[in-house]
Amino acid sequence: MMKALLIIMLCMGFGCHIMAQDATKYTDKVILKDGSKLYGSIVSWDVTNLLVLRLQNGGECKIPSNTIKKVEQAEIDGMKKIGGFSLQPKKIYGSISAAALVGRSPWGESSLGGALHANARYAIHRLWAVGLGAGAELYLPDQTIEIHSYPTYATVLWQPAKRLGIQGSVGYAWVGRGQNADYSKTYTGASGGRYVAIQLQSAFNTHLFLFAGVQSSAKKREWTQVWDERNHGYDRYQHNRMALGLTYTL
Repeated sequence: MMKALLIIMLCMGFGCHIMAQDATKYTDKVILKDGSKLYGSIVSWDVTNLLVLRLQNGGECKIPSNTIKKVEQAEIDGMKKIGGFSLQPKKIYGSISAAALVGRSPWGESSLGGALHANARYAIHRLWAVGLGAGAELYLPDQTIEIHSYPTYATVLWQPAKRLGIQGSVGYAWVGRGQNADYSKTYTGASGGRYVAIQLQSAFNTHLFLFAGVQSSAKKREWTQVWDERNHGYDRYQHNRMALGLTYTL
């Protein structure tokens, strides 16, 4: 209680008006655990340390994160609740995500699978982060036409709002040989290719995100004819999938 009172007194000293302000003039509203409300524009927020709030007169107010109950972001006609996630420049973020993959094979068959990915990103700005990632994308055992893939990629995250993020990834998808698609061919090898993905993310809170996206990876599989090994070739195709899953950010 005393800590919250001290924060309010310091902010008032910088010219931050509490409670009586017109909320539509400000970008953000910070609600403390004692019920006090502070208005301004969030400059940065390290959820393990401090939130920095820029005041109307240009001054800044530093608020310990453990005194904050919630944060709301202003719209033209009032306030809108937002989650607590905000990129902090020069910070590293790790994340783990799991997703269901849905699509069709190049032969028109329904294809179901799952993916598990890990990412490490560095925030270069409060709106942007860049990083690297890797994952495994596995398909159901009866999806014999499919090849499991293991993408590695570079990623860029744009976080225009505290609930919304858009992530793009480009890299290379390594592959396993896969199972035989029919009795006439024996698959002798496989190679991967370009991997591209884009996701739309929505934050539940500071750690948990729901995402939906699309992804594509190029693959090639070599084969020989069962009854004539001199007859051989390869299948080259593009895997296009929709993904729906959850991400946990560390």
